[in-house]
Amino acid sequence: MKKLIIARHGNNFGPNETPIRVGAKTDLCLVEKEKSINIAKYLMSKELYPNKIYSSPLKRTMETAEIIKREMGLNVDIVKAPEFKEIDHGPDENKTDDLVFLRLGERYAQEHNINEKEENALREYGKMIVKLWDEKGIVPYDWIVDIETIKRSWKNLVNNLDDSDIALVVSSSGIIRFSPCILSEPFESFCDSKSIKVSTGGICIFESADNYEWNLVAWNV
Repeated sequence: MKKLIIARHGNNFGPNETPIRVGAKTDLCLVEKEKSINIAKYLMSKELYPNKIYSSPLKRTMETAEIIKREMGLNVDIVKAPEFKEIDHGPDENKTDDLVFLRLGERYAQEHNINEKEENALREYGKMIVKLWDEKGIVPYDWIVDIETIKRSWKNLVNNLDDSDIALVVSSSGIIRFSPCILSEPFESFCDSKSIKVSTGGICIFESADNYEWNLVAWNV
């Protein structure tokens, strides 16, 4: 039986820092190792030892993959996989959520001919836009996301796995949320049953006993 393990990288911001939107154009290092170590501990507890490791080329994902490899004592090369690099947040890159919500709210009001100038009301529109991204995978205004290419990358990966492979992919939230496309269940149905936003240090596990059907074992553990 072949297995696909997907892990989101660890934290980029410390407890006293204000998080910002970081995507493909922002290459931050990890600020802690605990989440990556916990991923390794979890996989060892399940006796899941990858024989293939793929990582987005960003520092935060490569560092996470390296920590997992070291903690698990794996003698496996980490393959850089640019197709799993984080999405591009466009004009919202490196902005706080407050600024992101306001800009997206202004765009929403503009698109729908809403004459709204009050900033708190505009932020609520912006929060709605981000919620649709986190719950349905609907891309916010002006973000650069090619959903079909991302889905195709996940499908190409699993289609090229051997029957006994245990593959680990370390990536980011914007990419991982589309990995359920490898299931026979429609992506829209998956969104209705689970939160597609995976937490930092979160793990998702899929398995397949044949070349056609993939099953979900764990999501956002």
